[in-house]
Amino acid sequence: MRRVTIVAVHTLGFAILGLLARQPLSGYDIALKLRRPIGFYWTARHSQIYPELRRLSREGLVTSGKPEAGRRRRAYTITRSGRTELRRWLSKPPARPEPRDEVMLKTYSIWMARPESALAFYRQLQGAHSLRLSEYKAMLETLELDTGKPRAGLDEPDFGNYATLVLGIGYEQAYLDWCRWLIDQLKGRRSLPASKRSSQRGKKASKP
Repeated sequence: MRRVTIVAVHTLGFAILGLLARQPLSGYDIALKLRRPIGFYWTARHSQIYPELRRLSREGLVTSGKPEAGRRRRAYTITRSGRTELRRWLSKPPARPEPRDEVMLKTYSIWMARPESALAFYRQLQGAHSLRLSEYKAMLETLELDTGKPRAGLDEPDFGNYATLVLGIGYEQAYLDWCRWLIDQLKGRRSLPASKRSSQRGKKASKP
């Protein structure tokens, strides 16, 4: 009977394998790419990268050569076993993450906030998401043809970049629409005199 070896790889390990499947990279280069573009949807601390690379190396999923002359950095390369493990992971359903969204938590209690403070908060949020949307769109333009179709085929690395950007743009656009709607609601609330707002709250509280 053939023995099946179970390889324990963290999510960070698969993120690294996904980068190395495209090209050999040094630990420093991996750290940069985990900020952009991977950092848009999955983050890792710099201190986690090298221990994970050593773990992947022990498991035989990556190899590393000697540092090039005049350079301290060594390049890591994915092995055949690493590619096999990455393909296996890609077909598995993701673990269900626990929701932790501080913005939604604040919004749940927005009725307690001062309108002016809430407006400032959501306008700042709107600005951040507007900036991210512009960044995504600029990146997408470099990956698509004039017809609006992706330059890369399904079997090319850039198609993965393109697909994540399409979803990212849709998400950021929806988030911006929600921010604008909420800001309009807050503007309407702020336009009421304080005495009238208090009387309206009293009427609501007195209703059976």
